[in-house]
Amino acid sequence: MLEIDSYLLLPHAKITDLVDAVNNPHNYFINIKNYVKVNQIANKVDLNYVCGAIYIEYNYQPIINFSHWDLIDQLWAYIIDMIEQFKSQGNASTYFPDQPIKLEFQKLNEKLMFVTLNENRYSFESSIFIEKLLDSAEAFFNVMEQHFGDGLYALQLKKLVEQRNSL
Repeated sequence: MLEIDSYLLLPHAKITDLVDAVNNPHNYFINIKNYVKVNQIANKVDLNYVCGAIYIEYNYQPIINFSHWDLIDQLWAYIIDMIEQFKSQGNASTYFPDQPIKLEFQKLNEKLMFVTLNENRYSFESSIFIEKLLDSAEAFFNVMEQHFGDGLYALQLKKLVEQRNSL
């Protein structure tokens, strides 16, 4: 089972211990699906530096976890661009916006792909992984647009529609 969620870093949270952030994420992050809490912190989020984490878990095994927190809106935008490149070229890579973490997608065959985070490699059914990424990116940008709005994320939402139309 593949799970992908987005979390915002709480405005008052300072991560000085990655192990603690991984073991106690509720002290540092809120899930974007928690609309009440997102609304409560909306006026405290610096929209120039939207920090958070994309959490990807496959069969209860974390692939991307809270230790990989970064500028989450930029990271989602990079991933959307990676999907486009992967679909047209069969591979794509990027670095996280503010950390030396490399994320790569590589086509293995017509059905399967490799996802590599630094040196850790995982295989997925391409259509399922890409669709789940698109769903999760769309959920993130819709919440961000709803709470921080005024077209700030219109370009990313437009790219998501284009990606869905080309599936």
